[in-house]
Amino acid sequence: MSVPAASDKTSNLRLHRPPAGSADYEKDYNQTFLITDFITQDQNNFVVSGLEVTAGSGLTVNWAAGGARVGGTEYTGISASSGSATNNTAEPNIDLANFVYINSAGAVTMTTTLPVGEYCPLAIVFTDSGAIVKVVDLRKNPPQSVDQFSPQLMRRICTLDEVGSVGTANAIACDSMNNIHIAYYDSTNNDLKYATNKTGVWVTSTLDSSGNVGVHPDIAIDSNDAVHISYFDLTNYDLKYATNATGSWVISTIDSPADVGRNSAISVDSNDDVHINYCDNTNGNLKYATNRTGSWVISTVDSGGTVGQYVSISNSMDSADDVHVSYCDSVNGYLKYATDATGSWVISTLDSSGDIGSTSSIAIDSNDDIHISYYDSTNTDLLYITDASGSWVSSIVQSTGSVGENSSIAIDHKERIYIVYRKNGPTSLLLAIKSQGAWDYFTLVDGVAAEVSIYMDSNGAAHMSAYNGDLLYAQAWWGLR
Repeated sequence: MSVPAASDKTSNLRLHRPPAGSADYEKDYNQTFLITDFITQDQNNFVVSGLEVTAGSGLTVNWAAGGARVGGTEYTGISASSGSATNNTAEPNIDLANFVYINSAGAVTMTTTLPVGEYCPLAIVFTDSGAIVKVVDLRKNPPQSVDQFSPQLMRRICTLDEVGSVGTANAIACDSMNNIHIAYYDSTNNDLKYATNKTGVWVTSTLDSSGNVGVHPDIAIDSNDAVHISYFDLTNYDLKYATNATGSWVISTIDSPADVGRNSAISVDSNDDVHINYCDNTNGNLKYATNRTGSWVISTVDSGGTVGQYVSISNSMDSADDVHVSYCDSVNGYLKYATDATGSWVISTLDSSGDIGSTSSIAIDSNDDIHISYYDSTNTDLLYITDASGSWVSSIVQSTGSVGENSSIAIDHKERIYIVYRKNGPTSLLLAIKSQGAWDYFTLVDGVAAEVSIYMDSNGAAHMSAYNGDLLYAQAWWGLR
């Protein structure tokens, strides 16, 4: 069998061409299969917990106890069980495959064809010559106990909002239940908008329509799953902040002397205190606002007169609740980095080898090592720098064509590094993943422009927001091959 991978189409999941030279290259060259509605928004393929699917002896498939959400209803008491696969040849575009799924009654079952109605796909079981040859877990990382199975990225794409020009600027985050929250800019109506699937279906709403607002939004979720959004008011040139921490949305202005608030970046620490870094465009400074003391306190981080452009702050603080910021010295074209880990701000220039860092993104791993993706405008390359070795080391992630603008970086629980970014000419949304020391590259969808954002959930799935004239949502996760 070839490597299962989701297509970039909105309505199906398909097998793509296996690697040239593989034993089954010719057999699977033109083979595709469809799982209709698997990636359609409002469906229910969001697993809550458990339900590992493994191959048993012969044509038996076992699944562990756990839970899932089906049609917006959570099922948490599903018992461990097993089912019998068949040597299925009923589907002309599926080679000996069976589906494992949770039906609308919350029961796990198997079928040789896709069931009708609401369902939660768990796995695809491939059989051959009276034996199970492969189980593809559609939801999360492969079980480590399954020998000789290696991970392969799977992905899905859907459009969340397409009324006008929406999503030109966007930011994404997940809550404790791995529900998705997206803040984005409606450039047709000049509004701040918000999309979430926390009710089981995608819902979009307008949060602020008080002028030309919503530019450069960023989003963070606290321990109570309350949402916090920072953004720029282009009418009044202010830094604004929206939160539903009280149970309803409250909007306030954080900083308003002159032109402040562009390129804001927000984070919430372990005490649910809010931290916002942003640009003072009037003075060319990097500023910082926090409510850690109970009220908002504003300070200047870097006052070089040319700094504060293209700010990025990690969506999860480090283990000591220290702030880490990457940003650009826009006159000199340097990538800079600031942290308050010592108790006061320490500023470093990380890369000054050209027109560097015009857009950057920062993430922190479980060891509190820093990882930054950034754009080399001189050579139009995607670059990456980290201090994981004890000192800063920079490298090229991709240099083919014009790549790397508007990158966004995240790290999963296996310490794999994900960078989503744009390619120009023609534009497309790409994903680079570093696992076991090497980068793999994936094209998610064509036609993407403007900003992109990525966030890793607790199950190791990557969630991305992007713009191609509409607000797009993409998900990528590891299956089996």
